[in-house]
Amino acid sequence: MTSKNNTLVLGGSGQLGTALVVQLARKGEPSRAPRRNQWDLSLIDEAERHVESYAPTTIINAAAYNDVDGAETADGADEAWLLNVKLPGVLAGACAKRGIRFVHVSTDYVFDGRSDRPYTETDPTGPLQVYGRGKLAGERAVLEADATALVVRTSTVYGPSRRVQPNFVTRVLAQARGHEKVEMVCGSKSSPTYAPDLAAAIMELLACKAEGLVHFANDEVCTRYEFAAEILRRAGLHKTTQLRLCEDRPGGAPRPKFSVLETSRFRALTGTQPRPWRVALTQYLSWIEANRTLEEEA
Repeated sequence: MTSKNNTLVLGGSGQLGTALVVQLARKGEPSRAPRRNQWDLSLIDEAERHVESYAPTTIINAAAYNDVDGAETADGADEAWLLNVKLPGVLAGACAKRGIRFVHVSTDYVFDGRSDRPYTETDPTGPLQVYGRGKLAGERAVLEADATALVVRTSTVYGPSRRVQPNFVTRVLAQARGHEKVEMVCGSKSSPTYAPDLAAAIMELLACKAEGLVHFANDEVCTRYEFAAEILRRAGLHKTTQLRLCEDRPGGAPRPKFSVLETSRFRALTGTQPRPWRVALTQYLSWIEANRTLEEEA
């Protein structure tokens, strides 16, 4: 017999997974986030057995292969397909058979970046790299297996994690403190997303029984260069650090030049306006300052 709300968080040691567990605890709802020795997500044939064993009312899949460049290699492509396509499809099917609510997290990299306005959920997709193609295939596998599933696309996620995990912010800080120089590609425009804000958004979407594709990111737009400059300024490192523009990295997977997500559907469903990314960044930098040893390990 399961409790009224019993959520299983996959990828619970990552940035979004950590934030989801915190959100659920604040709401007083029971949750579990199995570690690898409890559930090896790469063993696809065992996924349905684990779903049956844990017997949750909701599964939130925050696990993924996120190495965009690594996915261009043969081994990386295989792992990306396993975790980003096969696993979500199997999980969605298992949930559909049991009446379990399923939430899957996807990416702005399903788009080609040629738009001159923020992407809506109904805009044509066109991923530029193996990672994006896999994430798009994963979305389709989920919604084909479970028409009531919720798929949340997001962008440039960063935040605290139970298992120290590098992200854009910590990399910029580490480079600035270690070398007094940060090189940054200017081109790509997106909306950086704070993991605790994304977790709260998922909770709101679950509460209003949202289904299908929904976009969520923090409000306002910036390039990677502008994001890095703001990180340095707010961390008080802008006067001692040289921030340099550089060309796209040779050999790296192509990225969309513009992948800003339109969040009007999220706002209509929940009545909530995402806060500006600069406000969220300030909160994260305060967390880093209070947990400096953790950030330095990243």
